[in-house]
Formats: sequence, structure tokens, C-alpha cells
Amino acid sequence: MNDILIAVDSGKNSTKCLCNHNGKEYSSIFRTKVQEATNVDIDLNSNSFNIHFQGKSYLVGDVVGEDKVSYAITKNTLDHRIAIYTAITRMLSKLNSRQGATIQLAVNFPISLFRDRLLKDMFKQEIMNNGELVIINVNNQLFSFRISKVMVINESIGPIYSRIAEFRMKDSLVIDVGSLNVSIACYNGVQYDLNSMISLDKGISTLQNKIAEKLTEKFGIYINSDDALRVIKNGYLAIRGEKQEKSVEIIQSLTQEHVQDIINQSMGKGISFNNRDIIIVGGGSIILKDLLLKEFPHAIFETNPQFSNCYSFLKILGAVYERETSTNNI
Repeated sequence: MNDILIAVDSGKNSTKCLCNHNGKEYSSIFRTKVQEATNVDIDLNSNSFNIHFQGKSYLVGDVVGEDKVSYAITKNTLDHRIAIYTAITRMLSKLNSRQGATIQLAVNFPISLFRDRLLKDMFKQEIMNNGELVIINVNNQLFSFRISKVMVINESIGPIYSRIAEFRMKDSLVIDVGSLNVSIACYNGVQYDLNSMISLDKGISTLQNKIAEKLTEKFGIYINSDDALRVIKNGYLAIRGEKQEKSVEIIQSLTQEHVQDIINQSMGKGISFNNRDIIIVGGGSIILKDLLLKEFPHAIFETNPQFSNCYSFLKILGAVYERETSTNNI
């Protein structure tokens, strides 16, 4: 089997991975929640994993509580390393290649740290396991693989490279709404403008915390992280099964205020929304879609915004290694 090209976008909320091998596309998505654990003996669903790596055990995915989400800005953490390795094993399992594969990997790196070459180089070496074979047990299946190359690519790339013919002659602006941050980057054709890359601490988790705090104050009950996530998805608070009508207005008001803060802070950092195609990506954009489209009615809202960066990552890998990676969107 040839080297396997894999794209991974490991965010604070979820880890997405994509592979195109022998003309067939494979993908996976799971929550980026990692918790060290011992003596685990529980049934796991399809988006939960029991990991054994370097002598320690971890739980990954849905089985881990929201309070274990890591909000560190850097990707140089054990949590992200385990999430990335887990993503690779998801692809290798689908390819029936659990032992001895060689991986060419493209992975995301925060815009706020993208100028720091030292951090990027450290991140590459950690993910490559210093050139050593990665041995990891996932749900009682043993995987071994070697990562021979890591390409670190900026967030907020969206479909710029996956649909390169569409954007080659355009000036574009990509808004990437994540869990922790909203990242924005401008492109002149397919070349990013380094000075235009900004990151705002206005991801969905920030909105989640605001809503939880306000509803706790208004209704006199404690709203935990799990509650707040469901409240945002549902659009209302239910107490003991009873929908609280007054909560709807509070949630809508805070969400609208959040979107305005994103726009105002972006402009304050020198971003102009004029004379560029605006492209909206990222899992958080699903929650903010209606309000963002009111502000930017002509914006391109990606059909599958969570995987948009991955498609471009994979296209770049294919160009570098002269491999065809054209795919239809999931």
C-alpha cells in the first residue's frame, strides 16, 4: 500500500478527519474530549474510544463530560496529540490497514500562533513521535503506524484549495467559527494575507458560557456545561421537562449580541468585509448560520462547514505528493 494521505482538523469541540484512497473517500468526526482513566469497563458507543498509549489509558469522545474540554489555545498538548492519533486510526480501520502504515499528514494550527515557526516545528516533531513508530490501542484493536511527514496548515482555509478554480482569481475572506475562537483570514486568489489573519475569543463556548450565566441568574438554577450546550441547540431552557418561554428571548438576544461582537471586533482589528467573497465555515457556524446570513446575505455558507478545512488540507497534500484527491463533499 502506498503512503496514506490523511487530513485532520482537530478543534476544541470536534476532531474531523478525511482520507481519499484508491478513489474512495473516508471520513470521521468525534468530540475532542480526552480524559485519563484507569480500570475502564464500560460499553462505548461508536463515537467513544478507550485508548491505551505509552503506558496510560484514556477515554476519548462522547463518553467524556463537557467539563473535560480543553480550552488551551496551543495545539501542543497531549489531548490534541491523542485526538489526532485516534483520528488516524479511524481512517486506518476503514482501510483495513492497522499495522505498519506510513502516513503523510496535514493538520491544522491556530492562526494566532501561525507566525511562530518554533512552535510549529515543535508541534510537528511531537505529532511525528520523533520519527518513531506510533503504537496505540483503540477499543482493544492494536494499531501501529509511522508519520513520515506533517504539513501544518493554517485554520480558516475553508474551500480555497479544495475548489481552487473557483477562487484562484478572486479576493476572499474566510470566517471560521470554532468552539474556542473565531478565526478570520483574507486571501488574494489562493495566497493568504498573513497580516489579515486574526483570532477572536468569540467561539461558541464563549456564547455557551454567557447563556449559562444569564439563565442561571434569571431562573435561579445552576446551568452546567452539558445543559448549556443542549440549550443552545434547542433554542430554549427546559426545567424538569417544562419549556421556559422567557428563555427563548434571552438566548436569541445573547446570540445576536455575540454575532455583532464578532463583526465589531474584527473591524477593530483592521478586517474589512468589503470587496471580497465572504465564506463561512466551521462547526460553530451551523449554530450562528441564520444571524450570519442576515449580516452577510451574499456569503458562501459551506454545505458541510465542519469538514471544509479538511478538504483543502487533503487537496494540498495531493498536490505536494502528486496524488489525486478530488472528492465530492460528504
